[in-house]
Amino acid sequence: MFNILVNWQELKAYFATSENTGRTDTKFKARLLKEMLYDKVSYLYFVYSEKLFAIEFTIMTKALKKNDFGVKFQQEVNSHLKEFKERQQVKEEESKVLDVKRRCRIFIVEAIDQVHSRLCNAAEAFKNLSLLNPSKVLNQTAKGDFSDLPMLHLAKNNSDEIEQQYRKITVTDWRLENVFENNEIPDDTTKFWLGVYHHENFKELAAYALNCLVTPTSNAIVDRIFS
Repeated sequence: MFNILVNWQELKAYFATSENTGRTDTKFKARLLKEMLYDKVSYLYFVYSEKLFAIEFTIMTKALKKNDFGVKFQQEVNSHLKEFKERQQVKEEESKVLDVKRRCRIFIVEAIDQVHSRLCNAAEAFKNLSLLNPSKVLNQTAKGDFSDLPMLHLAKNNSDEIEQQYRKITVTDWRLENVFENNEIPDDTTKFWLGVYHHENFKELAAYALNCLVTPTSNAIVDRIFS
């Protein structure tokens, strides 16, 4: 999206040239693309979409409530309308701009709904994933209860054994266990559990934690394959 906007003028020139010099079977397509690129309304859609994909949906939701389409979008609108004010044809263009804003709002509302429909359950499942971070696992004060750990169904039939290992992990001096590089406990959660996995007394707990960490947070990749 960003690359298209950056090269907008070049694309206009390219397809304008292709319309006149291209092969017969490509001239029609080139003309359609040229007309889209020369249409300011199309450009406004791209400006808004580029902003949409560049920021988080939580921020976009707040912007939606404030009816904020972004500074660049508004600058382009003002520049576009200024041209037609000079020709005294501004009313029709203002109507087009309002329609663009209406369609953009519909688009973002639908996008937010789609994200929520895919991630709400996942967010609930992953909310306690931070309890597996070594800063909490090895801290008796910050350590969560075993029942609060995420995705306990992954423990399967080893839940009792995993719970016992979870209780013991805090009292083990991991700097003396020779499972980490230079015997330094890593801050990275995945590296920590990969090291713990090499300790024979904590294999089941580490395997459970690693399964939690590699579980996909959404089915977006699968959806993309079948769409």
